[in-house]
Amino acid sequence: MSGHWTLHFANLANGLMTDPMEGSFKDGQGIFYGKDTVNGREVAVRFLILPMSAGQWRFEQAYSADGGQRWETNWIAIDTRRGAPH
Repeated sequence: MSGHWTLHFANLANGLMTDPMEGSFKDGQGIFYGKDTVNGREVAVRFLILPMSAGQWRFEQAYSADGGQRWETNWIAIDTRRGAPH
């Protein structure tokens, strides 16, 4: 499938690779979905990559315990390219 991406992460707790998150980019924004286990319970995971400016991006992770009906954002990072205008 053209335009389809996967994201891979290492688990901080044990160093093992997690199952990949799958998604795509549209109009410069990335949206990816996967699954994780929190306190022994499987949850859906959504990861967003959102451009803020020419050299700055916002990354958000959210969990859903109800199959994606409601999302709880639990992690946000804003990355800035060195030397890039804000």
